[in-house]
Amino acid sequence: MSAPISKENETWIYNLPEKALVKWAKENVILDHFQDGSIEAQFRFVGSTCGFTGHSIDFEFRVKLSSLSDGRRVTKTSCRPSANDRGAVQMCAYITHSDQFLKSINAYHPRLGETLDACILWAPEIIPAGCLCNEQALNHKWRNAYQTIHYAISLKEKEPCGEAQNQ
Repeated sequence: MSAPISKENETWIYNLPEKALVKWAKENVILDHFQDGSIEAQFRFVGSTCGFTGHSIDFEFRVKLSSLSDGRRVTKTSCRPSANDRGAVQMCAYITHSDQFLKSINAYHPRLGETLDACILWAPEIIPAGCLCNEQALNHKWRNAYQTIHYAISLKEKEPCGEAQNQ
């Protein structure tokens, strides 16, 4: 079941189950708030390589968002293996294309310039594989990252103390 969340007379419908959103927002999202109102969000994706090898992969999806007054636009994105990752080099696309594969993942910037609200409505062609070996699998991870980050920010903005400032 998709998770709805309300925000000032708006209801957001996510493609992810609420149980996953709650868990991932708590365990896999780091939000850094800045004095100018911008946010840098990191979503940690843990999956596995495709095929029969089943090696664990651990990637960081980073999203820089403008201030709320600017609509929380996506101003910068990146995707790369985390420092703990040992499986990226076991993905079939890496075996075939080596470092060029990792460069292409980091060079892919879906939804750049759009608002985070628009990003959660994004309906790309996806393949729900555990790896990032093709654009459809990568779209699946980016959609999950955007939706989980949106959910985490929405929850944070509902807290009575407001946003914490890191810098």
